[in-house]
This record gives sequence, C-alpha cells and structure tokens, in this order.
Amino acid sequence: MEARDVVVVGAGIAGLTAARELRARGYRPVVLEGDAVPGGRVRTRVLDGARVELGGAVVTRAHTGMCTLVDQLGLAGDAIEPESRYNAAVRRDGVWHHVDHGGLRGLLGFSAMSVRDRLSLLTGAAPAVLGRADLGDVLTSANLDIRSMGEVISRSAATFYAGVLTGLFWGVEPHEVSHTLLPHCPSMVRERPVELRGGAASVIDELAAPLDVRCGVTVSRIEETEDGVRVDAHGTEGELAFLSRAAILATDAHTAARLWPGAPAPTREFLSTVRYSRADFVHFRTSSPVGPTNSTGAPLAMATLPATGRGDRMIGIIRYLDHRAPTGGLVCVRAAPHSGAEALSDAALGDRFEAELLELSPRMAERITARHVGRQRRFVPIFEPGYIARLTRLRSTLSSGSVDLAGDYLHAPCLEGALRSGTRAAARTLRRLATIPAVGVGACAR
Repeated sequence: MEARDVVVVGAGIAGLTAARELRARGYRPVVLEGDAVPGGRVRTRVLDGARVELGGAVVTRAHTGMCTLVDQLGLAGDAIEPESRYNAAVRRDGVWHHVDHGGLRGLLGFSAMSVRDRLSLLTGAAPAVLGRADLGDVLTSANLDIRSMGEVISRSAATFYAGVLTGLFWGVEPHEVSHTLLPHCPSMVRERPVELRGGAASVIDELAAPLDVRCGVTVSRIEETEDGVRVDAHGTEGELAFLSRAAILATDAHTAARLWPGAPAPTREFLSTVRYSRADFVHFRTSSPVGPTNSTGAPLAMATLPATGRGDRMIGIIRYLDHRAPTGGLVCVRAAPHSGAEALSDAALGDRFEAELLELSPRMAERITARHVGRQRRFVPIFEPGYIARLTRLRSTLSSGSVDLAGDYLHAPCLEGALRSGTRAAARTLRRLATIPAVGVGACAR
C-alpha cells in the first residue's frame, strides 16, 4: 500500500487544478486517471492536420480564471481570438437570419425575433446588464433559481436566441435550465472566444507535467478508515491501494457516488440526482475554407437550426472552424438536443450529418476529405430549476470529513466552474491537512 498526503481521482481541469494547488503548498498528491491520457472532457485530436476539440468548452476573456491560468502556464503567447466571434446564422421557417450574439446591437437588429421578443430577452437578462454574472459560480445569482430560462422570456426568444447559446454551451434547450444561467449568456458572449494554437489540451499538458499523474488506473472504491482514506484501484500492473490523509473526487457526480459508497446520505442523494446533457458531433475536414459570411461580409462562427425550424433534421449547430486548419477548412456539426443521435452508430451518424450538411451547404460537395465522429455521454451537468438550492445545501457540508468533491457540477457548467471547484476543494483540503497527522508506515502495513 502506498502512502500519500492526498489522492485526487480524475485528471480533468478540476482534479489537476486541485493537485497543482496542493503541490504548491508542499504536499504530495497523486492523481489517478482511468483514461489513457489526462484531460477529462478536454481532448484534442489532429484530423488531417487540423486541431479538433473532442469535448472542450467555450472560453472567453470573461472567464478570468481560465485566462489567468493560461497566463500562469506560459501559454498566453499561443492564445488566438477568432475574428468570427459569435456571429451566427439562425434558420427560421426556411430563411437564414444573421445575428451577432456578442453585442446589444446584434440583438436589437435580429430579424428572426419581434420587438416584444427582444424586450423579453433584455428584461430576463437584466442581471447581466446591471452587473456581471460570476461565470465560475452560479450561487452568486441564486435568487433567480425559481423558473426555467424558457419560462422567463418569450417562446421565440427562447427558441431562436437563447436556445442557440444554451445548445452551444450546455447542450440543452432553454426550458431545461434554471433562469440563473440566463445572465451567463450575455456575459460569456460579449467577449471574444479565446483558443490556443495547440488546442485546449495544451492547458492539460502543462498542468499535468509537474504532477504525479497515473493514467490507465481505474479506481474501484474510496473508504474513510481509522488510519486514513483508503483508495483501491486497478492498473496495468494489477491491484493498487493507497492510504492518504485526504482524497478529492474530481469526477462526474455519478462516478463520485459509485466510488464513495460511505458518503453521507444527503451527499449520495445529491450526486445521484445530477443530470447531464450529451453531445454527439462530427468534425469534417475540407479541401478549401468553407466558412460563410454574414450580410456585412463578416465571417460566421456558426449556423444554427432551432427545433421548430429543423423539421426532421438532426443537426442543431454547425460551427465553422477554418482558423484551426493550416490549409483547407474545418467544420464541426453537432446534434440538436433530444434529436435521437445517440441511437445511431458512428458510421450512420457521420453519413446522416454529411447528407444534411450538403443539403444545407451544397458548395461543400466534393470538398470533404476526412471526418471524425465524437460522443460525450456526459457533456455538461444540467442546472435545472431548483438545482441551485440543492447545491447550496451540499456545498455547506463539504468542509467536514476527509473526502472532498470537485467538478463543474458544484460551481458552474463550464471550464471556469471546474477550475473554481478544483481550487476550492484544494483550499478545504489544505485546512484539513493542517489538523490530520501524516500517514505512517505502520498504518500502511495494517
């Protein structure tokens, strides 16, 4: 049995951030990751020379924690800001309408919505207009956790404006998430997206490099004992066991519930009720750039097909990513929420998306040179109405015991939330370590 100060389970942003904070304070954390490489949902793959984000998430200058981390890791010089920003083409009744989601002027001139629709959006998002939402912690706007986003604004505003953003960021429709998240939308899109030349995985690589990260290790159980926290696992070399002074479960909520059967009953109940959206997508590599422009000649970041205007189409969002390709073009097509894409095989999904893409953009015919199908069964936690109240109660209990939790489901459904949860879990663990004796050799021998 190996003795450690802290065992961190999960090598995503939350887990690696927590381990980084602990190591900076002189402790010896070990990070256990079941996958072959660290990163969690943040993955980068090269498709015919182009960088493809397999899970990732949107990061803008408004995500101050992530931007600070990029600077601290020495990656600021690799940051780029796509010119397309959040310019979008939204399809309604067979007609494309252009909108710049990043500014008030774009909203006011959005022809897919009436004046009444625009006013309902402005009213619903007033908290963001009057004061910035904290993108790393939804509890700062907990007073809005009464109704869903779709109930606060008009149906058309929810479908053709807010739904575009909730689908992009969280893979859900507006009626599925709490009004608490509505102020997050304008706060996120008023700044340009930030990307890294090496992909989001560059952050993961830099975080993991100085840490003891062991991949291909599947944890089976976490247990608090008299001697410390015991962590049982299985790796390529067989059965493993760790005895630590504390542990941090930086996994999705369902995995945390399974690994920690001795968790307090309220904690287990909360973890078991967290719901996740899913993402089914295909990246298409093209022989030439394919990103279109809007009516003013500005490049588009995406084209969206909201549910009422989609008919029998499965595509929900088309993202134009030519700037990520050294030559030619790159397009990412993502299924609309609840489209049934999960029922198709990878090959069938690729064929279906390619056929729909060519129907919508015939000029792509003969240009597609490669494709990659991606799936995220647990994409983003769904912060439905009432979630914030349950989360508030859970977070009030995290300062007790030797096992802690980290993950975006505890703060906000984005990388900023995962980062914040990792730093907070590390801070709580540091306070515990100051009162817990070091694990001795004798304890490990028992």
